[in-house]
Amino acid sequence: MEKALVYTNYPSSYQEELNKAFSDAGFSVVWIAPNPNDGSLKERACREAADASVAILGAGLPVSVLESSSVLRWVHFDWVGIENAATKTLFDKGVIITNGSGRNSICLAEHVFYFIFTMTYESRHILEAQDRHEWKVKHDYPYASLYGRSMLILGTGSIGQAIASRAKAFGMRTIGFSRTRKDLAMFDEILASSEGAILQDAVKDIDFLVVAASLNKSSYHMVDSRVFEAMKPDAYVVNISRGSVIDEAALIEALREKRIAGAGLDTVEQEPLSQDSPLWDFPSVVITPHSTPQSPLKFEIGVNTVIENIGRFRSGAKLINAQSAQDLLN
Repeated sequence: MEKALVYTNYPSSYQEELNKAFSDAGFSVVWIAPNPNDGSLKERACREAADASVAILGAGLPVSVLESSSVLRWVHFDWVGIENAATKTLFDKGVIITNGSGRNSICLAEHVFYFIFTMTYESRHILEAQDRHEWKVKHDYPYASLYGRSMLILGTGSIGQAIASRAKAFGMRTIGFSRTRKDLAMFDEILASSEGAILQDAVKDIDFLVVAASLNKSSYHMVDSRVFEAMKPDAYVVNISRGSVIDEAALIEALREKRIAGAGLDTVEQEPLSQDSPLWDFPSVVITPHSTPQSPLKFEIGVNTVIENIGRFRSGAKLINAQSAQDLLN
C-alpha cells in the first residue's frame, strides 16, 4: 500500500475530508499537523517523507528530504510561490509538483485595489488634512476615476485573472502580459513575450502596472530601469507577487526622480524590509508587510483541489496546478 504524508493543519472538518479521500483511494495516511513551536513534529515529517509516494505539505520541509526520496511521485506545496521548493532534481526525477494556486486569489486581487485607491486618492494627504481639521486636500497627481484607465497585469494566472475581472468591473482597460498567449475573456488584450512582446514597449501608455507573475530566471528583475523610463510619470506600480520581479534599486531611483507616480508593495526583495530602506519614506509609496487578508474560501478551494488531484493521480490524468520545469526554472 502506498503511503501519503499529509503535513497540513486545516480546520478539522477539512482535514478529516482530506485524510478520508486518501484512505478511500487506497493510501495509508500519515497525518502530522505542523507546529512551529514543536520541532519534533517537523523531524517526524521528515522521517515519514522518506517512504511516502505522495507528500501534501502545508509547511515547508527541507528540499534535501524530498530530493533524496526514491519513491516520491507527487508533492503538493499548499502555497503559491514555490520557486525555492520545486527544484531541478525533483523535476528530473519525474516527481509531479503542484501548488496552491487559486486559493487566495480573491483577496490578493482585492489587495491590489487597496493599493490603487490608497495611492490615487492620496489617502496620506486626506488623513493628514483630517488630523488638522482642514476641509481641503492637496493632490499631487490627477484625481481621477478608474473608469477608462488602463491596467497592464504582468502574469495571467489565477491571481492575474482575478485582478483583471475586478478591473473590468470598474470599467478599466485590461492588458495581460505573459510568456505565452492565453485567450482569456477578462483581458481586452494579451501580449506574449514568446511572440516578441517587450515589456518596456507595453507600459508606455498604461496607468497601472500590476506585478502578479511568478519568480523565475526569466522574471527576475523583469521590471527594471528600462520599464520605469518607459512609463508615464503619472503611472503607478503595484507588486502583489515576489519582490525580486522588480529591480528594487531601479524602483527607488524612479521614485526619487519622479519617473512614476507611486508604488504599492506587498513584497520586497529582502524581507523584512530594512529599517533604513528609502522605500519607507516616499510619500507616494504604500507598503504592507507581505500580509493580505485571507479568503474565506481558502481552505475549501485548497482541499477540493487536492481531493480532485487524488483521483487524477490514480487515473494518470494531468493534475490541477501541475507545474512545469520551464515555468519555474527558466
